[in-house]
Amino acid sequence: MKEVDYSAHLLLRPLAEELPGPSKVSVVKAMRDGRRMRHRRWWAGGSAVVAAVTAASVGGVLAAQPPRPKLPPDPPLPTACAVDRLPLGNHRSAAMPAGDASGTWLAAGSDWGRETRNSLLIWRDGVLVTDVLSPGLSFYVAGVNGSGTVVGTSKVEPYVYQDGTFRRLLGGGGEANAINDDGVIAGLLGTTDQERRPVRWASAGARPEPLTVPKGVSPLMVSISGVTDDGSVIGSVGTFGYIWSSDGSGRYVKAPPRRDGVPAEAPQPGASPPITTVFHSVVVRNGWIYGTRGSLDVESLRYHIETGTWQELAGEWKGPQIGDPYSLGDEDPRVFVGRAVLDLPVPAGGHPGRDRYYVSTVSDDATVMAGKLEGAVDDTTTPAQPIIWRCRQ
Repeated sequence: MKEVDYSAHLLLRPLAEELPGPSKVSVVKAMRDGRRMRHRRWWAGGSAVVAAVTAASVGGVLAAQPPRPKLPPDPPLPTACAVDRLPLGNHRSAAMPAGDASGTWLAAGSDWGRETRNSLLIWRDGVLVTDVLSPGLSFYVAGVNGSGTVVGTSKVEPYVYQDGTFRRLLGGGGEANAINDDGVIAGLLGTTDQERRPVRWASAGARPEPLTVPKGVSPLMVSISGVTDDGSVIGSVGTFGYIWSSDGSGRYVKAPPRRDGVPAEAPQPGASPPITTVFHSVVVRNGWIYGTRGSLDVESLRYHIETGTWQELAGEWKGPQIGDPYSLGDEDPRVFVGRAVLDLPVPAGGHPGRDRYYVSTVSDDATVMAGKLEGAVDDTTTPAQPIIWRCRQ
């Protein structure tokens, strides 16, 4: 792994965005010409000019090098982890679990993939504490917060499960995608693709607040991936990450420039930017948005919301998992802890090289992770099993 310093590109990005096309100015040539000009002036102007030019040069260098932003420390990499299957009660399988930031609560829908009225399963510290029939078919859990409140979707109906009761969220059909510890919920309303629109509910009983989307963006290109502590909603609009602030305003989270210096422009209506500048937000953790850019040559990145800092995580297609509900899984489970990579053990009784392991949630302190074990494509005897990793540091 390596850290790519994007600070110079980010400082120059506003200038790049004002240009209608690629810049024809050679920065390297301009710097070289500038040095030659200063050299000639030194010989022509004498020592007084030398002093002035030197002071200006030093001042310019200092002004162009802002202090590095202060970033929160990442949790220490665990020294050992143990893996267990989560208890399922009388159920045969379950979907990938969602988890809260502390790792205390996990939740999933049972028997996912079957057209049945399945159950909501909730675990506290790895113990099954809730097994309740869902309000509709194929209930899918999207999030759980530090109070054990769960949000999810049954077909096209968004629900919240709180204090032992299911409540349908106001606003009509749609889906609930995320919840924070204060009970702020985010999701999408609309029962058809063209009606989909992002919304935020201030609480389980509140009416939805519409979130604006830039003109020209198809409703199909809007997704929600998280809600921050201050109520900001994180997602993707078009081919870029997007942040809806708690005050209702929205802005793109543009991916950092490519290694060749080309900036990631905000998408224009009807235009398709290069896939190397695409950034999809997938999960929010410890103040960072984790996501990916690219298509076949995928890179994992993270963006610190408060400081606007970008860090590259890995450039491998089959690299470590971010720890999110969209995980593609791998035969050898590995996950990012901050920017470090943690190798996770596999449960006994599996099929090495055939089973796939998905990491869907990582606690903020990296002591609890959860996901699922799934048999090979041709394995009809191994249903999806939710699993938990408990780690020590």
